[in-house]
Amino acid sequence: MIRDGALLLAGFALAYIGCALLALTLDRNWRKVTDATPPTSWTLPRVAGYGLIALAIVPLLVRDEVSFAILSWILWIGATSWAVALTLAWREGWLRPLADVLAVGAPAAQPAGRAAPSRPGPPAPRPAGAGPPGVRPPGPPGPPTPRPPSAGPPLGRPPSAGPPPARPPSSPPGPPTPRPPSAGQSPGRPPGAPPSPPRPPSAESPPPGPPRPPGAPPE
Repeated sequence: MIRDGALLLAGFALAYIGCALLALTLDRNWRKVTDATPPTSWTLPRVAGYGLIALAIVPLLVRDEVSFAILSWILWIGATSWAVALTLAWREGWLRPLADVLAVGAPAAQPAGRAAPSRPGPPAPRPAGAGPPGVRPPGPPGPPTPRPPSAGPPLGRPPSAGPPPARPPSSPPGPPTPRPPSAGQSPGRPPGAPPSPPRPPSAESPPPGPPRPPGAPPE
């Protein structure tokens, strides 16, 4: 009876440690248990975890026949996986000794945010004739932009046109044209002529009468 219980307990312990090793290979579980940066490689812990789960069937095979041992082994794997999940949720400190064993054999990772300092290499040689740093050397001029064939000749006088016509010389100014006398106006008097006599009053116009006193009634 004691032998059967010890074999069952041995199978459970092997499966539990194997499942715990596989759980600690996850980065979030490792940080929860140890509060440290996880190692860079999880190859060895994962191989050890799968190996312990496979070895958990040996005590069961010693205790029972093959068919019942395989069934018990599958049940132990399910039970130990739930036990490891509950341990991580409520008592993650119980897995700290196992994490310390893994931290000794696993390669430590470099802390985040602290990259290894790299030595700067020698500066690249500058070509001969290069200007000061930061100034872009002028490039060679590009070809002229071709004129589209549909565009007409440039503005200006076409080369096929002849010289402009010559302007005729202006004729010399002639004598001023005499102005004809207007109606009712006597022609001009020649120089040296005697003055004309005064014109007599017309017979049709009445002689001027005496001046009218102020305030007299009209005729």
